Amino acid sequence: MKPAIFLDMDGVLAGFEDWSQDVIGPDWKAEIDQPEWGAYQNHPRLYSKLPIMQGADVLYATCCKIVGKDHVHILTAMPNRARSHFPHAAMDKIQWARTYISPSIKVLFGPFAKDKQHHCRYGKDILIDDMAINIEQWRVAGGLGILHTEVFSTLNHLEVMTS
Repeated sequence: MKPAIFLDMDGVLAGFEDWSQDVIGPDWKAEIDQPEWGAYQNHPRLYSKLPIMQGADVLYATCCKIVGKDHVHILTAMPNRARSHFPHAAMDKIQWARTYISPSIKVLFGPFAKDKQHHCRYGKDILIDDMAINIEQWRVAGGLGILHTEVFSTLNHLEVMTS
């Protein structure tokens, strides 16, 4: 079985933090901690409005060269605590990915972040994610993980991991 590369969406490909900083403001992290995600409730289609992160196209293209286009997927999560305020989140995330990354990319849902680890099927499956807990859980499930901080560091780790 050929390994797959799973790319997280928010924070790896899509600029959730950039959008939040611009629209919600400097205290955006505190808003997420509010019941029902605070001010985010006023933006039910936010996942369709996220900017593409710098270098996301290079990251996706490199992953495709390594394992083939059919083995590169987006593995994202739904907003758990406030899901009633984002009824179109799944559809918006799929549309975003097909607009900015590839019209044919497969978009998988955890459905929540804690469930991403269950998508690891093969010992050499790779998860690229910006959340350390997701990487730790993926590794416990038997996969390889790269904690994404910026694209060129991730590409260096990916090269070492796959050579």
